[in-house]
Order: sequence, then structure tokens, then C-alpha cells
Amino acid sequence: MAVRPIPKKSGNKRRRPPLMRRAADFIGRYGKTALVAAAVPAVITCGYFGYRGLMTTPRLAITDIAVTGIKRLTREEVIAQSGIELGQNLLSYSASDSLEGLKQDPWIADARIARTGLDSVLIDITEREPAALVRFERPGDADKLRIMDSEGVVFIEYTSEDNLDLPVITGISDAKWTERDGRWSSPVVMELIAFLKDRKGFNLNDVSEIHTQGAFGLMIYTLKDGVKLSVGMDGFKEKFEAFDRIVASRGGVLHGIEAMNLAKPGEVVVKFTTNMI
Repeated sequence: MAVRPIPKKSGNKRRRPPLMRRAADFIGRYGKTALVAAAVPAVITCGYFGYRGLMTTPRLAITDIAVTGIKRLTREEVIAQSGIELGQNLLSYSASDSLEGLKQDPWIADARIARTGLDSVLIDITEREPAALVRFERPGDADKLRIMDSEGVVFIEYTSEDNLDLPVITGISDAKWTERDGRWSSPVVMELIAFLKDRKGFNLNDVSEIHTQGAFGLMIYTLKDGVKLSVGMDGFKEKFEAFDRIVASRGGVLHGIEAMNLAKPGEVVVKFTTNMI
């Protein structure tokens, strides 16, 4: 009987791919990651040198600083307050820091800074408009005057160098000034000032002093002849129209009048001086 050989079973051993194929698979799997990892430092380095180049190039050096909106302040004072300097790189200053520096000046109510070219900057400011001088009734502080702007902000102590010809507000204490919309003011006084400011005929330029009298309202002292005008706390339009009629009836002359009580609507009481010569 013939014996047949038993056929060998094929093994389960996996054949390894050729070396070149394995290398190609490795590069395909990890090559992109390696390229990105290598590119990041290069990009950072290029960005650093690019930024450094922009910050040091003479082409971006500031050669002109324009200042608009100035009235009392000088161009040099505004530029110094902003901290921006000629020759400084256009990209090296902080606009927010410069604005903060400008607003440290009590005369500056608002400011705007803009780059207007590759080598120029514009500083536009809004100065406070002085409307009156204020004398607070404080112990040991009665002789000090402070400047109040047209918005009712008492912002700086007055000195002779300010050279302002404005009416003086007297008879008030800190308690009579209230905060409204972030501004310190006396509403009745501000209403009177706003009314007289642009009025034709007798106006704010003709006023020497505005004295507050509590519940009795306001007393005005005229710049010419020092006539006392009691005007109450409201209805200023009608009261000054009555004042104008009385002055017109006397040929526009206040001389000889000591006081005029206009506090009551529809009623005017005139007190004449004893010596009208």
C-alpha cells in the first residue's frame, strides 16, 4: 500500500513590505507634522524680525503732529501732555495712554487722536468753555475762586494768569451743588447762565455777580452801576423782558437805580438811589 505525503499548510506569518514602501508610508504619516513643527519657529522668527523692522524703520518716524481745537492751550502744551514725540515710531505709541494723558489737563474736556499718514498724527481736543467764577463759602476758603465751565463743571482754581472777565457766583456752599449726569452744578444758576449767555440786549457780559439767596432765588449785580436785580428762580424770559422795557423807558440808562425786584411774575419794584446826580 502506497503512503501519500501529508501536504504542508501555509503559515500565518505576515510578510513585511519592502523597505522603500515602509519609508514612503512613514513619510506620508509623519512628514506633514514634521514640516509644520519646523515651519512654526521659522514663522515666529520672520514675524519677530518683521515687527522689529516696522518699529525701527525711519519711514514710519513721526515728522508732523497737528493739533486742532486749541483756544487757551498751546500746541506745545497739548503735545507734551499727550506724550507723543517727533521722531517717534508711528506704531510705538499707545493712543489710549496718550488720551489718558491729555485728559489729565483740567482744561481738556475731550480729545481724539488719529494717524493721518505714514509719518503724521492728528490730536483734536475740546477745551472747556469757562462760563463763570465760583466762590464757595468755606471756612478759610472764602477768597478762593474756581472756574466753572458751561456744563457746570467746577474744574480748576482761578489765578490772575487766567485773565478771565466772568461773573462771580457767590453765596453758595458745597451742599448747594448737586451731581447731575456726572457733573457738579446748581441747576437754577446754570439755567440763568444759559439764558443770559446768548441773549440780545442785557446778557451775561453785563453781569458782575450772581448771588444765591436760598429760597429767595438769585440776585444779579450789573457790571455797570452795580444795580441789584432780584430775579427769583424761574421765568427769566418774562422778567428780563420787563427789565428791558424799564431801561428803554429811561433811555437805556441804569444810573440812578439802586435795585429792581423782578422776583414776582408780572410785578416790578424799582428802588432809586437817594443821590441821582
